[in-house]
Formats: sequence, structure tokens, C-alpha cells
Amino acid sequence: MKHTVICDARAEAELAEAYLTAADPGAVTSASWIIERILRESPEAFGESRDGELRVGFEPPLAVWYSISQSNHLVMIVSFRLFESGNTGRG
Repeated sequence: MKHTVICDARAEAELAEAYLTAADPGAVTSASWIIERILRESPEAFGESRDGELRVGFEPPLAVWYSISQSNHLVMIVSFRLFESGNTGRG
């Protein structure tokens, strides 16, 4: 079943900042589209668990923190960050 993906205001601002400061803004755009598609289709298979219900996933050059509500098929993105791919792996 597909999930609805919602990005909170802070995460939207972080994504905009990542786009503006990235060496390759196009890579940020592509990664954000890939992340949204993955989270819509199979959020449980992407990333790894963190504190409580929070998960983190990586799609270079972005890291994304999100939570999943299975009962209403909702994914809430709470944060985006740029990361250096040499420092961490894909989630």
C-alpha cells in the first residue's frame, strides 16, 4: 500500500538550504525525488531505526529523518541534511 509523505516546515527549510549550499544542487533535487518515491512505496525498507519511531535514510547527498504511521499510511519527514558520502553509507 502506498503511503502519503508529508514534510514538516523545518525539513522543507533544511532541504532548501541544502539545495542552496550544495556543490551540486541538481543532485539534491534528484535525491529528494528518490527519497519521496521510496518513502511513498516502501518506507519500512528504507533507512534504519533511531530513537523511538524515528528512522534515518541516506540517498547521496542527502540524509533524511522520518517517522512512519502504519495505521494511516503516513510518513512524516522531520529533517534533511547534506552529508559527505565517504562518512556514512546508504541506509
